[in-house]
Amino acid sequence: MKYYCDDGNILGRTSTLSSPSRLSEFVKAAATKFADLGLKIRLDKCNLYSPHFTTSEDLLHHGQLDDAEFHDNSKKVKFVPSSEGVSVLGTPLGFEAFVKRKLLDRVNKV
Repeated sequence: MKYYCDDGNILGRTSTLSSPSRLSEFVKAAATKFADLGLKIRLDKCNLYSPHFTTSEDLLHHGQLDDAEFHDNSKKVKFVPSSEGVSVLGTPLGFEAFVKRKLLDRVNKV
């Protein structure tokens, strides 16, 4: 996990992140560590993205997360198609078309 202020990112091997049980265990362990510090993860601000494999609801066993403390347990992680991308600290990362679109959107706002 890499953090800057309240913007966190999980970086890992495909073998870990593409395994539903391992990913669910990791998210639950992270939620427990955050709770120990008086913090709660907001699942509605979480994205799962990889340019190396397809993400889907099947990758996260939400039932395993039921007893973990989150900001709002009714919210869910957003699964981003591998053909898209995500923004990290305001910087778009992912496929070229996604990056160009995000950069043009930013320029047009100026």
